[in-house]
Amino acid sequence: GCEYMRCDRGGSGLLPSDMKVQIIGMGTVGTFAYRKLYALDVRDFYTHDHWPKRRMYDNDQKTIAQFAREADLVICSALDPLFGAPKLITQQMGEEMKPGSLIIDVAIDEGGNCEFSKPTTQENPVFTLSNGVRVYALPNLPGMVPRSSSPCLSNAALPYILSALELKKARRKISVEIIFMETMKVKKQSAPA
Repeated sequence: GCEYMRCDRGGSGLLPSDMKVQIIGMGTVGTFAYRKLYALDVRDFYTHDHWPKRRMYDNDQKTIAQFAREADLVICSALDPLFGAPKLITQQMGEEMKPGSLIIDVAIDEGGNCEFSKPTTQENPVFTLSNGVRVYALPNLPGMVPRSSSPCLSNAALPYILSALELKKARRKISVEIIFMETMKVKKQSAPA
C-alpha cells in the first residue's frame, strides 16, 4: 500500500504519516495490516469488522461509504467463514472515492470485498477505475515470497495435521477394541456349554 501511494507508482505521493487508512475486516490480515501501518507512523485509521468489536465502527454500508470517501488507502480483508468474502464496497462507493486513492482487496482469493474487483497479475497488479481510484487485487499474495511463506504455512498447518493423525490413531484403537470385543462375544456364544 505504501509503495503504490508513491508518485512513480501512480499514487498521490503521500508518506504513511499523512495517509488516512480504512481497514475493513479486522481478522488476522486486517490486524497485521493495522500493526504494520501503525509502525510506519500512520495515525489516521478507520477500522470496520464484519462482526463488530468494541471500539470499532459499525459495519454498515453508510459508515463504510462515508470513510471510503475520505480514505487514501482502503484495505479490504473481510471474510465470512461460511459464505466467503462479502461485497462491502459497491460500485458507487468506488466512484465516490478520491482520485489517486488505492484499494487493496486482499479478499480477492475469495471473490473480493469490492463489487468491481477482478484478479490481477504480478505483471499488472493494479487496475484503475474511471475516476482514477486504483485497485490492487493480486490473488495468492504469499506466492510472491514462496521461500518465506512455505515454512510459515507448514508451521501453521502442522498442529492440525498432527491432531488429525492422533484422531485417526484413536479411531483405529477404538475399532480394534470393538472388533476384539465382538470376537470375544462370538467365541463365548459359540463355546460348548
